[in-house]
Amino acid sequence: MKKFAFVVIIIMILILSTSVLAGDIPESVMMENDVDVIIGTVTDIHEKQAKIQVSKTFFEVVTDETIVVQDFEYLVGSGPLGTIKHINPEVGDFCAVAVIPKDETLIVYGGLCAKADSLDSKTLKLDGGNEFIARMNEYINTEHYSKEKRSNVTNNVAVAESSETKNDFSVGKTDFILFVLIGIVVIAILFIGILRFRKR
Repeated sequence: MKKFAFVVIIIMILILSTSVLAGDIPESVMMENDVDVIIGTVTDIHEKQAKIQVSKTFFEVVTDETIVVQDFEYLVGSGPLGTIKHINPEVGDFCAVAVIPKDETLIVYGGLCAKADSLDSKTLKLDGGNEFIARMNEYINTEHYSKEKRSNVTNNVAVAESSETKNDFSVGKTDFILFVLIGIVVIAILFIGILRFRKR
């Protein structure tokens, strides 16, 4: 019974931490000033490195007409227990990809890389069947990804953070208290279950 209780606690912690940490990758693009989203055409592939002819850049971080991106694979969905599936690109593919500089090169940011059906940012459709790619597709089509909107988001966050420092009960404290309360409830339920099991 103790092993069962331990396993239940570990599973609860994993579920809670996964759902909190992994859900906002397409939205976090707006907060990362060194991340750019581009659409373009794959012109060359060598292992997991792709050369892309840039058609459009949304945040104007990337200024080159041609870029090389490391770890370039299309995100196509999630498998069992949250594992992510990828497929390899082909020369000639249209694509949309979020990139971030790392060690004097560009890498895919947060797995946001997908094959596109065109280079028209207002109408393109991204392949993937993944919620992150679907949200990225929506943000590209609606022009939510833009330098101006990033500036507005950054300014709003700065204002919110400055007002939060004045407030003693910050979001971080609220999250911590909620996590502790959930933990107490789970432990209490397990404790009651163990006591009932022993009485039998």
